[in-house]
Amino acid sequence: RDVGTKKTECVKRFIEATAPFVQIDSCPIMFDSRTKEQILSDDIDIVFDCIDDVDTKAILVEACVKKNLRIICAMGAGAKAD
Repeated sequence: RDVGTKKTECVKRFIEATAPFVQIDSCPIMFDSRTKEQILSDDIDIVFDCIDDVDTKAILVEACVKKNLRIICAMGAGAKAD
């Protein structure tokens, strides 16, 4: 059912179905050091991280810590050994 659907949209649908009282703003933009300021605005309560790349994930976590944003990270190896 979710094949071909962006992770951001899948998570948004799941949370809306599970907790309809929660407002979710999905941001289907590739996160990197150039887009972090655009994506991590000041009106965020919690960041849900589904980034696959470890280096990019580290940039996100560091940026969230600097902005004092709460972050929930999804970790997975996905058949990788690095």
